[in-house]
Amino acid sequence: MDKYLEAVNEFETAFHPDNPPPYNRPKTAADRDALLWYIRYMAVVDKGLKEYMEEFGPHPEVQRIQLIHEELTELAEAFVECDRVKVLDALTDLEYVVNGGYVALDFAKYKEAAFKAVHESNMSKLDENGKPIIAPNGRVMKSHRYKKPDLAWVIAVYDVSGEPE
Repeated sequence: MDKYLEAVNEFETAFHPDNPPPYNRPKTAADRDALLWYIRYMAVVDKGLKEYMEEFGPHPEVQRIQLIHEELTELAEAFVECDRVKVLDALTDLEYVVNGGYVALDFAKYKEAAFKAVHESNMSKLDENGKPIIAPNGRVMKSHRYKKPDLAWVIAVYDVSGEPE
């Protein structure tokens, strides 16, 4: 497991210890309806992105959003189908497109330090006993220990020194 996956595993273990992977979980009608609603919603977003591109022409940031959107839609479809191979494909494609964004938008040099800052920030959401605070809707809440990641610092330090600490 690489260092990024180890960090995310630390978060998932701390914040969602009882959640089985969605493709292994029995699908309820509510689960399926939620995913199908999301897929329909994403079709509307896709239509809007295509209309934007037709009217204003190709735009790198909009194209990147469109690529990420396509992969998210594929992931939702894979979840509906409970297909592990399609889930893996969609997750890998999504990571590839996001990493392409780092490269295409000239953020690759900041990625490692930014990831570390965001991970430390996410872990600061745990309370003083190392427990997550979960809202009724299942979202992770910020504890009083929360510290926002200082990504401006990451950029400034890297741009001055050439290496973030």
